[in-house]
Amino acid sequence: MNLSILGFEFINLEKNYIMKYLFVFLLIGLVGCDGATAEASSENKADATSEAEESKTSDDQKIAENESKEYATVKIENLEIMAEDLGQMEWDEVNQKCAELGDKWRLPTKEELNFLYQNKETIGGFDNYEYWSSEQEGAQNDAWVQFFGNGYQYTNDEAEIPNARLVRDLK
Repeated sequence: MNLSILGFEFINLEKNYIMKYLFVFLLIGLVGCDGATAEASSENKADATSEAEESKTSDDQKIAENESKEYATVKIENLEIMAEDLGQMEWDEVNQKCAELGDKWRLPTKEELNFLYQNKETIGGFDNYEYWSSEQEGAQNDAWVQFFGNGYQYTNDEAEIPNARLVRDLK
């Protein structure tokens, strides 16, 4: 046997062992990374689930707060008036909100709305914009509104969506 052949064979054997060890090392590393990825993935899923539950809880709390919300009011003569607008709302939406609030909250009549306009500085919080009244007129049952910039009253032509400010009779 030639030493060079033995040396060559020895080098080939050594390379095979190195390759085997390298292969095993990489295999273990990949399995280990996959396990870590699975663990991280399950942690991320747990975090996402926890965040979703917190979000749902806070949404439920917001709904409960909104349902039990006490509105600040101003009392003038025989009316109790919400101190803030409910915002711009469609006619049906306003009437639904009145029903949801209960406690006899309603839109003001044309005369009451004009009273609110005349006392808007005392009551506060009004925009120079249209406000709904509870009264309707005409074949299409257009509701009366009042513009709080100048006090004009007219029927709503549905070009604009008025604000809503609710009132109720004092007990």
